[in-house]
Amino acid sequence: MKSNVSFFVIGVICNAFGQSVLNVVMTSVIVGESSQHEHGESLGVLSSVSSAATILAPLLAGWLFQYHQ
Repeated sequence: MKSNVSFFVIGVICNAFGQSVLNVVMTSVIVGESSQHEHGESLGVLSSVSSAATILAPLLAGWLFQYHQ
């Protein structure tokens, strides 16, 4: 049981670090690739996609865990 908790904590720490780095890099790339007049629209789309992924990822993970165990 203790190894499961340790594995979970290490995974959460890695995920938090990875997400923070990825968010900065994605925002930088989006701003760099879009024109000055499209920055707001591009960042809005990025925010929408990130929000949709935040909603859908746990649902997909739960389905995969339940039916493909």
